[in-house]
Amino acid sequence: MERFGFMSYGDFVRKSTEDVRWFWGNLPEWLGVEWFREPREVVDLSSGIEWAKWYRGGLINLSYNVVDRPVKLGFGGKEAFTWVGEDGSVKRYTYSEFKDEVDRLASFFREIGVKRGDVVSIYAPMLPESIAAMLASIKIGGIASPIFSGFAPSAVAERLTLANSRVIVTVDGYYRRGSIINLKASADEAIRISESQGNKIDYVIVIKRANIDIPWVDNRDYWYHDVIKGKRVAPEPEEMDPEEPSLLLFTSGTTGRPKGAVISHAGALLQPSKEHYFNLDIKQFSNDRLWWITDIGWMMGPWQVIGAQFNVASHLMVEGALDYPERGRVWRLIQEYKVTHFGFAATVARILKRTASDIIDEYDISSIRAFGNTGEPIDQPTWMWVMRDIGREERPIINLSGGTEIFGCFLMPSPVVPLKPSTLWGPALGMDIDVFDDEGRPIRGERGYLVAKKPAPSMTRGLWGEPDRYIEVYWSRFS
Repeated sequence: MERFGFMSYGDFVRKSTEDVRWFWGNLPEWLGVEWFREPREVVDLSSGIEWAKWYRGGLINLSYNVVDRPVKLGFGGKEAFTWVGEDGSVKRYTYSEFKDEVDRLASFFREIGVKRGDVVSIYAPMLPESIAAMLASIKIGGIASPIFSGFAPSAVAERLTLANSRVIVTVDGYYRRGSIINLKASADEAIRISESQGNKIDYVIVIKRANIDIPWVDNRDYWYHDVIKGKRVAPEPEEMDPEEPSLLLFTSGTTGRPKGAVISHAGALLQPSKEHYFNLDIKQFSNDRLWWITDIGWMMGPWQVIGAQFNVASHLMVEGALDYPERGRVWRLIQEYKVTHFGFAATVARILKRTASDIIDEYDISSIRAFGNTGEPIDQPTWMWVMRDIGREERPIINLSGGTEIFGCFLMPSPVVPLKPSTLWGPALGMDIDVFDDEGRPIRGERGYLVAKKPAPSMTRGLWGEPDRYIEVYWSRFS
């Protein structure tokens, strides 16, 4: 904390939440963000905090900072990520190799007419090709919309229609407990439903993973490996207003129609990069490797990719079940790939406790420096098991809480603060939050409403196509 002029992390958080202009104004320089044009104003609140406009006058591109910047800085030969299939297949990408693939796909997207503001939907699990599709679309000014690979066709169709997407990237199939899930068939059914609702899909890009027979529509369906081969000119990244959308992330829809969170270029870059650097202690330009058990269709998938790769560390993506083909698979992968940061939801920790607790000592998992938990509260017995049995009472559990609509965390500790089992410590850096009662009064020691009192760059820019619903859902309870 001394680098930033503070004696304690608590003092740093206090300053960052009291003066969000100071914090968010300095953060890009602290992290090493590259602008095409520096902003002239940190934030414009003339339309109210619900419509805050950040980094006025600046020009930026999220994908450029995550894909091109590491190569430009001389780390092209460094590993960006490793992907491990359930069948034992492995793919490793250096930053240069990944940039080349992103550029090739971005060139194809531009060739088929994807332009600034167009949505490219991605219905696939965490694969090298699916994250390349996400960042390729963003690089040329498109909006990436990842969809959970476990959704049924009707749920996928709803999101395709809401996004008015005409391009979808999917996969022939993937492995789960030794079986192949035919995702292309599900994608075709989702497309049929979406088109019956008036949304025409023009291009379907299919990743070949399982090498299975799949339904095919000529002049609409294209193999991923075909569209990126040959000589392609790397497109220049679009110079984007920091407020322009980069990601369209739909909520689960369990409590009604899915809400489309619109995450800006600046917000989607800064929030996860900040949280990886300050809270997970992912060291920039290091051999740190993050493995968060997630899917690209949930917020934490893009969050992991952006945060790890902006900080020029590495990350691990794993296909399939945690306990297949052997119940020690998680421990083996941590040992083999020297995972330094291991993230999960509490349910995953409970499964590991039940199925693989007795064999932890058969593996060397001493590479782990920190754990992460999100997605649900973690009960005290599970928290203590992670701390004692996996962490040997030496590795912090970074328990965090936020949401899709802010592409990050409201509450989050740091490895340098004392941790109380199952709790969230306090506000994340730059997130001025409080707890209110029904009358809008601050309360302590009671159940209440978590309230954001000031804006942050990663907060959703309305809801996709529903500005009135955005105000009603998020800004109508308290004036």
